[in-house]
Amino acid sequence: MNLSEDGGRVAFLAGHNTIYRDGERYLEYGARQVSFPLTLSGNGSVLAWRVTMGEGYQVIVDGVPGPGYGSTGLPVASFDGKVVAYRASQGEDSWFIVVNGKKVSETFEGVTDPAVSRDGRVLAYGVEGDKPALFVGTKKVEIPDPARSVFLSRDGRDWGYVTRSQVVTSRGSSEPFDEIGDPEFSPDGKRVAFRGRQANQWFVVVDGRKTVAPGIVWGPIWTPDGTQLGYGALLDRDVWWKVVPAN
Repeated sequence: MNLSEDGGRVAFLAGHNTIYRDGERYLEYGARQVSFPLTLSGNGSVLAWRVTMGEGYQVIVDGVPGPGYGSTGLPVASFDGKVVAYRASQGEDSWFIVVNGKKVSETFEGVTDPAVSRDGRVLAYGVEGDKPALFVGTKKVEIPDPARSVFLSRDGRDWGYVTRSQVVTSRGSSEPFDEIGDPEFSPDGKRVAFRGRQANQWFVVVDGRKTVAPGIVWGPIWTPDGTQLGYGALLDRDVWWKVVPAN
């Protein structure tokens, strides 16, 4: 399920690859596979998703099909939905970034899913090749290890990426973890939270401080004022939702 930032609009995917929007059936694809999760802009005005097309894929924005590609990632959107970006490929080792249906980058051996700032002005993504790098807006940053994913602060001024075992930002690197997910800057861009696993123990990590979680973690998500974090945890068959102080 996808909610707008104010909780006033909702979209979700149900059986038979059917998309529901604001409580009503919006589109049904039948045998064509719709990828989950859907992408709903922060203000709820724009809904985007990826769907199979023959042997390839295409990204749909508010029901309008984009170009067909051999493969694509999942789309991301700015708060107002005026910028929708994703990675795409026309063949092996030929990945690039698409924004609003148009190719905007060079072609690389590999490209991460992009991240976009809240206002849509800054786009970031990682690339693989002879020298791994990040592109953040118009800036290229060479990095020692390939990025598996990238993330931005809301205003796009701060960037970060995930390697095989660490979260890295312009301020430094985390300790090693066996598994990492969902890194996110605080609303003011000064702190980073993510979920991490070491051996069989999951943690919620905020600027290097680890909080033991009761089971497998998803999230965390910052409250709008940045004072608390919410996250889900699965322990056996029990699902927990916890809210913890972020300081």
